[in-house]
Amino acid sequence: MQAKRDYSLDALTRDLNALLARPGYTQETIAQRTRLDQPVVSRAKHGTLRRVTPRIERLCDYVDRELRGVAIPDGVARSVQAFLVAGGDPDLLVRSIDLLAMAVQPTRGTLPK
Repeated sequence: MQAKRDYSLDALTRDLNALLARPGYTQETIAQRTRLDQPVVSRAKHGTLRRVTPRIERLCDYVDRELRGVAIPDGVARSVQAFLVAGGDPDLLVRSIDLLAMAVQPTRGTLPK
């Protein structure tokens, strides 16, 4: 079992601004990719968030992955593509992956909204 990660709002603001400085990253695209509202991303960018919630943890994880350059293995990408080409429901796939993430990291709490 993994230890619960310590999320820092100051670190999120710093890292999010570094990510937004890169080409191809906007508040809107980050909001879409993390299934958050753009105003939440804006508050994180400007350092006006008050506490870390499961939604903010999801944003922290995304920013961290993007900055570290964690790549999606080719086999995973092919499987996702095959699922979608076969007519699979993208929302079902996301929910299934969220459930699997909970099984791997049970200390993380509830599923993302």
